[in-house]
Amino acid sequence: MHFPHSISRRSILIGLFAIVALVIAGMAWATHTTLQLDAERRMAKYRDEFEYDLTTAMFRLERIDYLFCQEKYQSFDIFKPYYRPPDAYEAKTLNKLTTPVLLASPLKSLNGPDWLLLHFQAMAPDGWDSPQVGPGDEYAQTASVLPAEERRLLATPANWLSALRAAYDPLRLQEMLEMAQLAYMDEDAESSHVKTIDSTSGDGDANKIDALEHSRAVQEFNLRGERLLEREGRNIHREACEPQSIIMANLLPGQDPSIDMDPQEGCRAVEGTPMIPVWLDLTYDGNKQLALIRSVSLPRTDVTEPSCVIQGVLFDWERLREALEQEVLKDNLLPGAKIVPRDAREPTMPNHLHTIPAKLVAEMSLPPEMASTSFDVIWGLGITWLVLLAALGGIVYGTMKYMGLLERRMRFTAAVTHELRTPLTSFQLYTDLLAELDDDDRELRAKYLGTLRSESKRLTNLVENVLVYSKVNDAAARIHSRVVSPKQILDELREETARRCQESKRSLVINDKTDSQSKIETDPEFVRQILASLVDNACKYSDAEGPIWIDATPTRNGVVFEVDDGGAGVDPHETRVIFEPFRRGRDAERARAGGMGLGLALSRYWAACLDGRLSIKRSERNGGHFSRFALDLPSRPRQG
Repeated sequence: MHFPHSISRRSILIGLFAIVALVIAGMAWATHTTLQLDAERRMAKYRDEFEYDLTTAMFRLERIDYLFCQEKYQSFDIFKPYYRPPDAYEAKTLNKLTTPVLLASPLKSLNGPDWLLLHFQAMAPDGWDSPQVGPGDEYAQTASVLPAEERRLLATPANWLSALRAAYDPLRLQEMLEMAQLAYMDEDAESSHVKTIDSTSGDGDANKIDALEHSRAVQEFNLRGERLLEREGRNIHREACEPQSIIMANLLPGQDPSIDMDPQEGCRAVEGTPMIPVWLDLTYDGNKQLALIRSVSLPRTDVTEPSCVIQGVLFDWERLREALEQEVLKDNLLPGAKIVPRDAREPTMPNHLHTIPAKLVAEMSLPPEMASTSFDVIWGLGITWLVLLAALGGIVYGTMKYMGLLERRMRFTAAVTHELRTPLTSFQLYTDLLAELDDDDRELRAKYLGTLRSESKRLTNLVENVLVYSKVNDAAARIHSRVVSPKQILDELREETARRCQESKRSLVINDKTDSQSKIETDPEFVRQILASLVDNACKYSDAEGPIWIDATPTRNGVVFEVDDGGAGVDPHETRVIFEPFRRGRDAERARAGGMGLGLALSRYWAACLDGRLSIKRSERNGGHFSRFALDLPSRPRQG
């Protein structure tokens, strides 16, 4: 069987489900994209809030970073307990004094934050000074011997200077300064490393070494200082011009050299590198300290004088880190944020502090609702999916119903053609036989006329069924109800179906359980037509032999007529579809019985017109098979 345009049922189904799959796939992609866009939108919102909080936190850190930065620009001449100012005047006469004057260093007392530990300066081979350490502190124990939990309370600047002197010599500090300088310049430390002076070097260097008459460490210390200045360009840090004697008195560690103030002495400039952060290990317990150090070049008049000094500031990194983190965590701004050291080679990022070699590390904590999709998106997608699936379901259902209807109509056409061909063939055959029959042969004539009458009735019933189905909506107008007893309906039915049962070699057994006084108001013609159609189906399609039972049982509101053929019955999967127009059961297909599939559809419709109901039930006579059709009628139809 083929559909119009030679399109098969299978091709239509494949095309239909391919379209449905494409639509669902497209909607799934749209849903996935919508969820992604919604997640990105919500993520962008939280990212903006996080970046705002990060900017606020960095703004808070600028206060501490500014205090730290101030230590980078401390004047070179105040790193001793007492320093000599370049100019001093007599109070009354305002005459410039020729006698040197000593002033206490403004760094003598640490009035800064608790994370500021010490100011110091050093010169090779072993000269150390600090404005916070006096003459009585030369033999102070190192801070490293103090327990970590007591170090904050007990360690003094003298303890830290002692730890610094024990852990590092000036040459080592200068080497660390050079490595840090190369790192900040993003140069190769190994290729730019200053080579140690060799005693076997050229004659010029040998003469210079002999003239300096200093130790090899002092020479290397001085040469490193020169290289540090050369690398910085000699213009990075330049102090005010001062007399050379003042400069020497303020920068040389230890006792102040005896100097004579010469009013005619010219001023000399002091050159030095910027202070660069380095990490020092003074306690050997894994907690490093942070220091700012620089190299300052001394002006020289002859080659026997020292050439440079190392100056620095020592910080308690743990306290500095805690102070920074407290600023960040105030008001629960960035929960879980940490301050960690950063490498000088790292590219500058928004979370890097300007002066302190550290960075703020904070993770964008997402709230629990971030994992869930927005409410409006869920509802929008849910409604869209419901509408889409409902539309697709309607299309599929409509297509399947249309295909089923088309298939049933084609079967109906084939059945009508077959049903019409049989009586028409009989008409032609028996008409020809009657034409050739002798007038005296009355017995055959009567037989042939009976056959023609039977086929004529069959043809009339066929045409009537088709016409009735085409005008099913007019059936209610043709119903004429009257009061009738169930027994009367059953007696007339017995006479009407006797010949059909006899042809199929079946007997009709009627069990009337109603009493003689039972009456119902209905149209008996339609009732008999429904029951006759059920008996005719039992004769045609049942594979059982024996009687066909018709039971009439009174109910609370009327009477129920049941027709049971006692056979295998209807397949359980077909109990609903057999009442659809042009639908025939599998038993009818196997039995190759005639019919168009309209009998049960018309019977159910007529039952509804009578305010009754036609259904199929399991039978107790054959082990529970669906072989019993029940017509349930009310005692009186509904009014209107």
